[in-house]
Amino acid sequence: MLAVRHLETLRQLKAADQLHRVLLSHDGNLYPARGARPRPIDWLLGEGRAALAAAGIAETEWVRMTATNPATAFAIGVRRSPAAASP
Repeated sequence: MLAVRHLETLRQLKAADQLHRVLLSHDGNLYPARGARPRPIDWLLGEGRAALAAAGIAETEWVRMTATNPATAFAIGVRRSPAAASP
């Protein structure tokens, strides 16, 4: 199950209108600490997604955190600071 602290953090980020900063990934537990069992690779898409929905994360927010935000974060392009963009 998704840790209560993670769900609470996502609720707080949602309340603060900060979900545009969140990237959700399924790879964090593929190589767990010695002795721990790895979580299945599809966990986030099944049980994880259901836990997020039960916690009040809407479908549009799910898409944002799992598709839109990562695509934006990892897009190839030139990033300029606001100061550098000014003439």
